[in-house]
Amino acid sequence: YIELGNFKSSPISADALLSIEKDFDNIRKKKQKVIPRFRYTNSGNGDASLEWVLNHLDQLAPIFNKHMDVIYYVEVGFIGAYGEWWGAQFIKTMADRRTVLKKLLSVVPKDRMVAIRYNSYKRALLNSNDPITEAEAFSGTDRARTGYHNDCFAVNEDDAGTYRNKDDVEGWGLGIEAEKSFVAAENVYLPQGGETCWEGSVAYASCDRALEDLKRFKWDNLNESFNETIIQQWKDQKCYDEIRRKLGYRLVLEEAVFEKKTGDKYFDALIKIKNVGFGKMVNPRKAEIVLRNTKTQKEHILPLNIDPRLWFPGTSKTLRVEAPLPTEVVPGEYQVFLNLPDPAPSLNGIPQYSIQVADSNTWEPSKGYNNLRHSVLVE
Repeated sequence: YIELGNFKSSPISADALLSIEKDFDNIRKKKQKVIPRFRYTNSGNGDASLEWVLNHLDQLAPIFNKHMDVIYYVEVGFIGAYGEWWGAQFIKTMADRRTVLKKLLSVVPKDRMVAIRYNSYKRALLNSNDPITEAEAFSGTDRARTGYHNDCFAVNEDDAGTYRNKDDVEGWGLGIEAEKSFVAAENVYLPQGGETCWEGSVAYASCDRALEDLKRFKWDNLNESFNETIIQQWKDQKCYDEIRRKLGYRLVLEEAVFEKKTGDKYFDALIKIKNVGFGKMVNPRKAEIVLRNTKTQKEHILPLNIDPRLWFPGTSKTLRVEAPLPTEVVPGEYQVFLNLPDPAPSLNGIPQYSIQVADSNTWEPSKGYNNLRHSVLVE
């Protein structure tokens, strides 16, 4: 949370903007990424007017641009209690809510998504009657950039109004099960985060139901500190560790086949990867093969024309790698690594921002490489 309660009717002060900058700098120093949400109040009486929200978004635009690399995605926020779009004092009409969402999408860089609290609002504000498909995914449209956060997960049938009846939201509610199916279909390509709510019923907070829904809705992240009773129940029922492991993407190397000898300066390999996590990647990501000479330790990069965002949960991808070797590669034996670095120039090459596959004895922490445990001979 980034608190804006002191600026409900005034510009964000220079000191406050500097403090926000320092928060992002600290995230960068810790080699982490962040999901920010801006809010004015924790109650149903005390958010800001449309005029001031738009003013503040203009002030925040340079921060979004400067620190885009360490932003995972942005929760829409600003409106109502906790920035969760309920209990709003000022911004209540569809037109005003649409203005806020569109403004946020315009100031957050195109490479980053936002997450809205309720699917019914996304459909109403973006005239989004059908789930996005793979053809539109990652295209930069407003629909393709607007995912979800559910801040009452595992509490009851509709997750405390997360999924709406047909007469809700000025008729944009689909009905609870229909909205669940809509969100589950879109979440192949969009972020899904959030937290549990109050304790709810044992049935809805049980491990069996939680695991089923985390898989169905392709969850990427979950607040570990709330609600403590539900988190403890998951520990007691022995599913907490599995939830931790499977939130987001979790890549497993199923197979790697290489030509033992690489002639004519051409590299040929077959790599099979399975995503066994609940979720997926939603931000751009590079993929490359690294060849390291076993004698000189000199490394050569083979960029792959592959989009890891298409490695969807529960699916396997076979990567056929056919690439010319760099001209500077000399004859010799080479270890083979898979590298999945962050594409941002400021983070590329920092191991903590590279993806580690979930296989034993493959991770090279000093480089952020995944050792494919194979070598090839270049003649």
